[in-house]
Amino acid sequence: MFECREQLKLMISTSLKSVLNKMAASFKPGEIYSFVVSPASAYTSLGISFSTRSYQRLNSSRTSDLDADLLGMLKDHPDLLEQVGGNRIHKHYFELNACEWDYQSSFPEQFEEVNNLLYDNYDDFYDTLEPEEIEIFFESLLVEILVELKRDNCFSRPVFEKDVLTGIQFPDGDWEAVERVSEAVNSPYWHQKIKDYRAGL
Repeated sequence: MFECREQLKLMISTSLKSVLNKMAASFKPGEIYSFVVSPASAYTSLGISFSTRSYQRLNSSRTSDLDADLLGMLKDHPDLLEQVGGNRIHKHYFELNACEWDYQSSFPEQFEEVNNLLYDNYDDFYDTLEPEEIEIFFESLLVEILVELKRDNCFSRPVFEKDVLTGIQFPDGDWEAVERVSEAVNSPYWHQKIKDYRAGL
């Protein structure tokens, strides 16, 4: 797989640009605030997930209403209120977690070639490398691609907010990797939110 790194990089970049083109023709101005690569476990396949502000506003209002109602019901039960207080949903949970977004693993057809290449090289790649080596390989590759997409103004189209949350997210919630990639590709604003979420702040 290391031998075909540049081929893989070009294929992933081409897939992401194709998705961005489709999104640009399908959404209202300023509607999309997030766009992350969604790898399967061990990077055996890739896709993308993204979310819209209207969907986030809907989730936030539902969470706020539930919190207010629940806290009102428990006001005369301090022991239960304390338990609920310790298990409240983090303020950035819906905004940052791709598993809660309105578009998860979208446009799979755009990643068929990439995923076929990963599948064809699965045995050679995954049987000869340690998990940490695979992680380093893909993280550095995806960081390069996302940085180049931002540099080339691919997120400057009207459908995106001015500052787009990018990076990677896994179905199993590996937030260490999310934070590492975020530091390289996101603005200080988004990266701080991810750090705060991980720290529970």
